[in-house]
Amino acid sequence: MDRLSITRRRGFTLVELLVVVSVIALLISILLPAVGQTRRQARILLCTSNVKQHGQGLQNYAAANDDVLPNAPISPGSDIPVLQVNYGPKGQTAFRFAQPGLEVNGFRWGAGQPPGIRTIGDALVSGSQLNPIVMGEGAGIQGMYWVILSEYMVDGQGVGAMQDIFISPGDPGTKSDWNALRDYVKRTGNGGGNGQLPKMNDVTSKVGRRVRQGSYKYVPTAIVDPAMLKQSPRSGNPIDPTRWGMYVSEQRGQTQRWDFAPGFNGSFNHAQFYDVVKRNRSSAVDYPSDKVMFWLRGAVHDPRYSLWIEAGATCPVASADGSAKAIVPARDALLSEPKQNAGAIFALGLAYGEDQFDYFDTYFLYNFGGIKGRDL
Repeated sequence: MDRLSITRRRGFTLVELLVVVSVIALLISILLPAVGQTRRQARILLCTSNVKQHGQGLQNYAAANDDVLPNAPISPGSDIPVLQVNYGPKGQTAFRFAQPGLEVNGFRWGAGQPPGIRTIGDALVSGSQLNPIVMGEGAGIQGMYWVILSEYMVDGQGVGAMQDIFISPGDPGTKSDWNALRDYVKRTGNGGGNGQLPKMNDVTSKVGRRVRQGSYKYVPTAIVDPAMLKQSPRSGNPIDPTRWGMYVSEQRGQTQRWDFAPGFNGSFNHAQFYDVVKRNRSSAVDYPSDKVMFWLRGAVHDPRYSLWIEAGATCPVASADGSAKAIVPARDALLSEPKQNAGAIFALGLAYGEDQFDYFDTYFLYNFGGIKGRDL
């Protein structure tokens, strides 16, 4: 009887196994960043599409409102006596809106004092609060523009209009906040089918978290008299030195920053409000393709940074002509140049440690010349 021959199978040696593992690890290290970069570019593309629709919404609003740029509604004034105080004289731009009596696209933030949303929020008074993000009494049209513009961009009213077009795909935190607000509204179960929104001051306490305003910002210069910010092309001095001196103060010294300082804060002075706020027309923008109207406030596409103003941060923007693109403001935006009415008025200092401060131009927030000036 023949003996069966047995073939012994040779396995991997430890060295060969380590080589295979090393090759796999190397391939992963090469491919993962490429996949991550592709996903990042896809988010930036979608974010840029969002702001492009903002630019188109602005044009839709202007077409339906006698060429006026998005602004607070007109005050009903003395038709409703209490609104004379809360919203300003009849026929003038309301300095509060979106409260019972002056609802906007179904938005009616809870009744009581103080009512509604400020047209210019308190947060514009302090140089340390140039980028307000949380809904509350200090909120103004800069961050809450979507209350006004939603009618011209999406279907739905009230919280039904709070859609993803106002949230960057790189900003899941804001989306979670808005979902929490919508859940709160559903629980209240009233308000004409959309649910009763809380008072602006009560949003955080009622919803149980700090609810962010949205991912994008609208330029305050759109509702400010451009003559107040415009400079002489020869000297670079303000053409309206009285109002420049009253509302815009240059702070020199250690901080070296600009600070917008309108003469009102907690309690609005009507005369000062109407000295600053103006219903500007879309046709009054001197450089439509170079004047940014909406921008991404947070550097959500670049985890190393916090704000759009930091060097290297990517920021999708929409211009007054309806165009949109993703830029790096620190590289692509114009430097401050009063004579050319170009670039940012403010510089903001950010602290990175006990003794380390970096200063950045606050591109798009307020620029020389306002809507008569250039950003790009």
